[in-house]
Amino acid sequence: MRPTIKIANQAKGRITILSAQYPDTWAIISEEGIIGGSTPIFDGPDIVVVCNFPDSLKISGQRVIFSAKLKDSCGDYEPSWNSKVYYGYLSALLLNEDEE
Repeated sequence: MRPTIKIANQAKGRITILSAQYPDTWAIISEEGIIGGSTPIFDGPDIVVVCNFPDSLKISGQRVIFSAKLKDSCGDYEPSWNSKVYYGYLSALLLNEDEE
């Protein structure tokens, strides 16, 4: 029941396992740095721990375009880099077939 902090609207990201510490926790790492931001980042990219991730799309490295409500993780996860971690509730998830 955490409040929504911000909305990801057609953000680009890459599916991954959060870390070796959390091998059953799937996440999306933003390829845009700060989701919804337009300025350069000096820390790590935003990370979204997806709470309603479909099993069929749990493919590490898969590029996606997603929309989600982002909620504060309140420090539940601490990645090895300086990123902001959110809980996310997907409203849309598409495979991103664009060339890298």
